[in-house]
Amino acid sequence: AVADGCTQWGEIVNRLPDLKEGSQLGPYMARLEGLRLIEAHRSLDSDARARNTRYRLGDPFLGFWYHFVLPNQSALEVGHQAQVFEQAIAPHLDRFLGPVFETVCRDFVRRHGQEVFGTPAREVGAIWGADFDLDVAATLLDGRTVLGECKWWEDRVGLNVLEKLRSSVGKTRHAAATTELALFSRAGFTEEVQAARVTRIDLPTLYGQLTSAKI
Repeated sequence: AVADGCTQWGEIVNRLPDLKEGSQLGPYMARLEGLRLIEAHRSLDSDARARNTRYRLGDPFLGFWYHFVLPNQSALEVGHQAQVFEQAIAPHLDRFLGPVFETVCRDFVRRHGQEVFGTPAREVGAIWGADFDLDVAATLLDGRTVLGECKWWEDRVGLNVLEKLRSSVGKTRHAAATTELALFSRAGFTEEVQAARVTRIDLPTLYGQLTSAKI
């Protein structure tokens, strides 16, 4: 259920018809979390007591297996690997890699906050609400907040993404004066975004060449 995209407790429960009540799911989720097969994440913008938790698989390799290998196992076993990749994997691979890219970007901020923002990150995660998602959210040791958007697109990130990021930030509790905006892009940025006041992190930077740009 989680591999298919069910991220909330109620969604997972609804996929398990044998459960008589939702509380029965608890021991199984606890076991899976203990094995690090499933991760539970709370929005960094929510109260610690709030039930604003999302679940995802803890390993992209496991996610790939559930998404692409298990449904096509029969065809793979009889030798149709090339056809499976061309017809069942390649057309959907970018959609699968989108959330994986977000995880890579969060790890980058966790590891390289000092180099990019001048101070290490205290906590890194994501923020979401009823009508918005912020792929990257981090609190820095100096009190600033980093809020960012990640795009695993073939096209360069343009002003529309930056405006969406600004709109989402406005729905959080973080003051603009202490918030750093960041864009993460697979394909780079348009000239308009390159001229904007935002931290820009591309694939070469994520690969280890710390050349992130900020105006």
